[in-house]
Amino acid sequence: MKVLLTSLFVVLLEVAWLFFAALPAPATTWELAAETEQGLVRQYFDRDSIDRSGTEITVKSYYIDERSSPQRTDYVTAYDCAVYLFKDMEINGQSTDSSWQPLVADPLNEALRDRLCEES
Repeated sequence: MKVLLTSLFVVLLEVAWLFFAALPAPATTWELAAETEQGLVRQYFDRDSIDRSGTEITVKSYYIDERSSPQRTDYVTAYDCAVYLFKDMEINGQSTDSSWQPLVADPLNEALRDRLCEES
């Protein structure tokens, strides 16, 4: 009887492990980084995706522009905190060949970079 109970316990543990292993990853923590005065354009970032390496920070973000269609664009962007540069590594899940670019005339992207680099 003891062997049967032990075997049953092991099977239940395996089933529980399979169930929990199949669950999706934890939810992301989206935070508003910046928005236009009217709030029609907003930039959000996923605090849980921040990856720091030296002076470089990589983060997932999305941009909402209620004046366009589609309204949402998803990004994985790298920022260099030592200099005022960024590069989009992914746009809507597609890898890019983007090179480092200066942050000029892009106030929402600038606000996100400043926020991330101030926290590092």
